Amino acid sequence: DGRKIILVWNDETINSFEQLRAAMCSDLVLALPRFDHEFYVTSDASDTGYGAILEQKIEDKFFIIAYFSRSYTSAQKNYSTSEKELLAIVKSVEHWKVYLYGRKFIIYSDHQPLTWLLTKKNPHPRLERWSMLSSLYQFEIRYKKGAENVVADALSRIPHEIDTNPNEEDDYLDVLIASVSQEANISKEGEEA
Repeated sequence: DGRKIILVWNDETINSFEQLRAAMCSDLVLALPRFDHEFYVTSDASDTGYGAILEQKIEDKFFIIAYFSRSYTSAQKNYSTSEKELLAIVKSVEHWKVYLYGRKFIIYSDHQPLTWLLTKKNPHPRLERWSMLSSLYQFEIRYKKGAENVVADALSRIPHEIDTNPNEEDDYLDVLIASVSQEANISKEGEEA
């Protein structure tokens, strides 16, 4: 009905989230990709971040292959709605390039202007770069009503504790590797003392 609900992030909600994440990642929910079937990317952007799901339709039923979500960098928070929605697509396609490169796939978005945005003449330089990047792939963007886009919508609203460097849009793995290396060094120093 359009009302916003404030979610208090405490021990109870963290525990519920962890249980939900475990259930969503179980073999009862996620399927293995089948490269003889078409892939579908459904994406969404919110005020706090963006998210997407990778699916395949097998015998008239959709199976989720993977989930993806990120928080915005400080610069990305200032993007227009269309830019945020397109960022969700660009980053999710880039994230799943091993599945999508070299094959035709469908992208669903609840932001209808995206169905024509990539064909716009004289776009903003950022949109032009993303359009060039997307030209490496064979896809079609289709509109999906927001009420039907609940999974990607929920993923776009998940808070992330790892802050990304505002100068680098996609350094999540670098931050994660640095964190693991730092913990390993601290452990070694503790053993030497």
